[in-house]
Amino acid sequence: MIGALRCDSVHDATASYHCQAAGSAQDTAQQQNSTMWHFVAGGESCGPVSQNQLIAMISAGQITPQTLVWTDVFTDWYPANQINILQPYF
Repeated sequence: MIGALRCDSVHDATASYHCQAAGSAQDTAQQQNSTMWHFVAGGESCGPVSQNQLIAMISAGQITPQTLVWTDVFTDWYPANQINILQPYF
């Protein structure tokens, strides 16, 4: 069972994640990293975190398919598994 994620643990949970890429893949990584996300943990809005950090949190089980996420292009909060760009990571 994964422990509850708290907003104050976000920095620690994602601090060691770093994406290194080369060439055109680097452009994609920079674009993904420039999208800033917010998510709900423990009933609180948390973030912002980069898309790469959010993906790392999905991989670590800290963001579940049902976790509500938001970025500035959305008009509302959505479960993470409903976001096309995040679906491959679940």
